[in-house]
Amino acid sequence: MRLPESSSISPSVREALAVIHRQALELIVQGASLETVLDALCDGIDALDPDLISSVLLADPDGQQLWPKAGRRVPEDWKQFITPLPIGPCVGACGTAAFRKERVINQDIATDPLWSGAAEKYRAVALQHGFRSTWSVPLLSKDGTVLGTFGLYARKGDGRSQRRIADRRRFPGSSARTGHDAAHRQGHLGRTRGSE
Repeated sequence: MRLPESSSISPSVREALAVIHRQALELIVQGASLETVLDALCDGIDALDPDLISSVLLADPDGQQLWPKAGRRVPEDWKQFITPLPIGPCVGACGTAAFRKERVINQDIATDPLWSGAAEKYRAVALQHGFRSTWSVPLLSKDGTVLGTFGLYARKGDGRSQRRIADRRRFPGSSARTGHDAAHRQGHLGRTRGSE
């Protein structure tokens, strides 16, 4: 895995990401469960910045919904509220990233149009939890099938956290690739309902 080159990523963060990646790969080699690998990945990312919360959602067999799989810092009632989360063109960051099959950044959940319409109910609850910005990237199989998403939430809306989401939008890509590797090596392919 190659870490992204970006002037916004300090050498210490790059090294920390490399360590997180190695630890996740070691867990995969040791035969750890997919949930253990993904939780370790999220724990490592969360430790880099206390204002950010990471999560992994996995797609169900029909590719229409996402189910929370990892992210210990994600509030339980938020997980329950988004279980399952529809995949669609206007469903916040994760549902939209899975639909578009590309990275989605919402720098202001309160005003972003991806959190309006049918997604308005998610916006209201996200804001109640203090989520102000979010970032998501799809986990795709080699044939382009959506396996799930890797996402970050920022709780501070002071602009600094929003800039952090934007500035670091590239670094979690390496983490998403690690999550993708874990899903593939576990033979899971993002099909969550039967594995819980």
